[in-house]
Amino acid sequence: MNGTGTAAEDRGTRRPRALEAARRYSHFVSRNRWWVALGVVAVTAVALLPVPDLLRHVTTNRGALQNPDEPARLRFDEVVRRFGTTFLNTVIIEGRDREAMRRAADRIAATLTAPPPEGETPRDPCTDTRFAARQVRDVLYKVDLDEFERRGIYYLSAEDIEKLGEAFAAADTAPGRSAAPPLTGLQAMLDGVADGIETGTATPDSDDAGNAAVIDRLADAVERLRRWLDAPYPHERLGESAAPRLTEEDRRGVDEAGYISEGTDPVLMFLFVRPVSDSEDEDVFRCFTRIVREAVREGIAAAGPGAGRIRALVTGMPALVSDDMDVIVADSSRVTMISGAAILTLLLLYFRSIRTTVALFVPLLVGLAWTLGFTAVAVGRLTVITAYFGAILFGLGVDYAIQLLMRYDDEIRAGRVREEAWAQALANTGGGVLTGAATTALTFYAIGFTEFEGFAELGIIAGTGVVAIFTATAIALPLLLFFVHRTRDRRVTLDLGMVRLLRARPSRIAVLVVAGIVVVGGFGSLARRVFDYDPIRLMARDAESVAGAEMLLGTDFSHETAIATAPTQAAAAELAAQLERLSKTTGDPAGAGRACPDKPPTISRIESLDRYARFLPEMSRRKADAVDAIARHRELLVRMRSQAAAAAASPPPVNPARAAAAVERIADSAGNVAFDLRGSRPGSPLAAALTRLAGSAEDLAGRIQAGPPDLVAERLAGFQKWLLDQIDSGLDIVLAGLSLNPTAVRALPAEIEDRFRSRDGAEYAVYVHPTGNVGDFGFLRCFVADLHSVDPRATGFPVTHLVFATMVERSFEEATAFAFFAVVLCLLVHMRSGWQVLTAMSPLLVGIALAIGVQSLAGIPFNFVNVMALPVLLGTGVDYGIYLVHRYRERPGSAEGLAGTATAITLSALTTTIGFGALMYTSHRGMWSLGFGLTVGIAGCLAAAQLVVPVVLSMARGGRAPEDGPEGGRIADGRPT
Repeated sequence: MNGTGTAAEDRGTRRPRALEAARRYSHFVSRNRWWVALGVVAVTAVALLPVPDLLRHVTTNRGALQNPDEPARLRFDEVVRRFGTTFLNTVIIEGRDREAMRRAADRIAATLTAPPPEGETPRDPCTDTRFAARQVRDVLYKVDLDEFERRGIYYLSAEDIEKLGEAFAAADTAPGRSAAPPLTGLQAMLDGVADGIETGTATPDSDDAGNAAVIDRLADAVERLRRWLDAPYPHERLGESAAPRLTEEDRRGVDEAGYISEGTDPVLMFLFVRPVSDSEDEDVFRCFTRIVREAVREGIAAAGPGAGRIRALVTGMPALVSDDMDVIVADSSRVTMISGAAILTLLLLYFRSIRTTVALFVPLLVGLAWTLGFTAVAVGRLTVITAYFGAILFGLGVDYAIQLLMRYDDEIRAGRVREEAWAQALANTGGGVLTGAATTALTFYAIGFTEFEGFAELGIIAGTGVVAIFTATAIALPLLLFFVHRTRDRRVTLDLGMVRLLRARPSRIAVLVVAGIVVVGGFGSLARRVFDYDPIRLMARDAESVAGAEMLLGTDFSHETAIATAPTQAAAAELAAQLERLSKTTGDPAGAGRACPDKPPTISRIESLDRYARFLPEMSRRKADAVDAIARHRELLVRMRSQAAAAAASPPPVNPARAAAAVERIADSAGNVAFDLRGSRPGSPLAAALTRLAGSAEDLAGRIQAGPPDLVAERLAGFQKWLLDQIDSGLDIVLAGLSLNPTAVRALPAEIEDRFRSRDGAEYAVYVHPTGNVGDFGFLRCFVADLHSVDPRATGFPVTHLVFATMVERSFEEATAFAFFAVVLCLLVHMRSGWQVLTAMSPLLVGIALAIGVQSLAGIPFNFVNVMALPVLLGTGVDYGIYLVHRYRERPGSAEGLAGTATAITLSALTTTIGFGALMYTSHRGMWSLGFGLTVGIAGCLAAAQLVVPVVLSMARGGRAPEDGPEGGRIADGRPT
């Protein structure tokens, strides 16, 4: 009672001063209307100058929303400076025709890395693929087996290389001639082998052991031909020992042709495209993504037969940011226009006056223009969070003009002239509007103190927007009311029958019970809150990059890669080995070293120089000397390869009967020489080898003679073609190895080494792919903990995302707390009465509880965007309670006062609901969820303002409802009764 009396005395002291000030202001605006109007226009024009540039700078990458001084971010930036960006675009080719997919991958990679034409200007640097290399640093999509096969001779052991050299030395008996069989066709080779055995296999001074090795290889060749007759094996290769010795783990993710791929039905191939620029600027990402997609389109179209049955997607951080930017730029403008059009329509329908609608809308537009100008100068960008603030302010900002205009109309209908009516409206309703605007602005500014820059910028921009719109309303609205607006009787009331409701005691009790249930249930559901940390689920479902990112989740090639570093290649190899051990550890908590031993491994694939170094042959001085010995017979090798290449290009016909006869000659000659050797040199290894050759040749001759002639002829011709191709390529590998400097044998291709070695050569990188979705916070924590158990300084998107997610959740809690204390502080300063503060806040509590409860029942989790619903509701939903309590404080017994204010509140809430609800007309799932939460929350605030606040105020009068009559000032037919 004493608190109420003190408040009344304070109001009695303040009101005449406020009214006098309002009168002076009203008089000033009326007398200087043209100068005031000109000033508003001039300030607005200046504010709009930097806006076009602002609208071109919409930041959608999450890194730009973080505190740049955050240690995890500083470490990430340091690694990017040393190694280049870790943000790649990944091209995913899906299909079943491997050959068509390989052709497409080759064409895409060639297009992206081809040198640009000299002296020409690109038609469009973002789509002219002739100049793609200006934006693309490199493309990793296959292990170039040809590059490794050039070193093929070094994959042999030193002993095998020495034996090969001895064989070439034996064949190169004299200048201009060769003791090797001619390589002009299968028949010539068989005849040459038979001649060689008859004339020179066992001489008195022959090396039986060396010749035995040669004869064993001939026996193997005969056995190969016998196998071919049974079942051809065209994909098998000669000289498998002269190829990289890879384990199953080494081959994982690489097909037989060296392409990075996974799966069989369908097959997925991957191209990892690295940009030239390390910038995370959206325009850079956007241009880079466009050029990659254009190259992919051309590559698929040019792939030829089978290309129609494959599809390609481009994903990765640059593509995700680019697609998100496209959605936000398109949807934010569309949402703002929808919001503005819907609010304009509502005001036209209610007031039935274009003039009145213009009077309400102009201050709003002016305030928005001022806000955009401030944002362009003070902030310099819009983000995924702040890009939609226009729609929010559209619905929120018009409230102030509605409250003042409707009070002005009441004063005009009461018989006051325009200047006096505005003074009365400003002095009385203006106090509540000012308090509401100040509370909302301070709430938003309080959010600006959070450490997450995305929220902080929203708080600063929205808070300034509220101040700008209120200021524009206070300046421009009286001009429009005096010279544009015409007061009309209102035929529609929007007080929802609140006065009649208050007269029934059961109704009042029911209202309080329902409100209590909503508050308890809504806030109680916070204990079961679910937070979705996956940024992909915020984006538009139909975005190409989203579909690609979801496809990558089931592979070893997540685009969300972490990076560990080491000062030497050996240290990096040890890091990779430790990470590989973690990737294979499961179900054994004891000594496993994993952060979450009770869960499946979090590490999927480790990429390091050591992984590719395993493709390289071992090197020794003995190997180098053995290769040098072979190099002395280069002319022979060139002649032999020339023969094989010519025969492979135009193979001679094969006659099965002649072939069988030649094989029988080999069997007979080998058997005869073996018989003689057993008598002259018992125990000779050459005799055993010849006996084996004779048996194999005799069996082969029998198979050729017994088989169907047509089938045998076809298979002999097939074997001849395969053998000549293999000899041709094998000799090519030998010759390529002879041209290598032995010191370069262990060197990796530059395009591989550049990915793992820092730009200054002082550090080496290990890239780590997760097994799961880093949007799953539980998995993310385990993955990062596993990573940091090996390298505490490891970084990359998963690490920064963990910091980002933790920061957002912490900032959400801080923003909510700051906003709540700002609301309470403002209300206490203005009302100086605890129960009035609680009454004014009751709509806010009900609205927030309803939003939380409905969101929980609908299964909508909190995410990085919709967490802002609570602090935003704290700033906006409290206004309705303020307006009602302020009107009650003005005339506690006035039923008309509450009913009239309730009508204005309903109209204001509807415009705010439209502004928030327009956010649901976007394909951005995060912004849709924010619009949903805000819409439900404002609906709850409106219902509580119409029902709960009047009930509480009636309880303050001893349970009596406000009265009608002259004291109450109830208006009927537009006039006081």
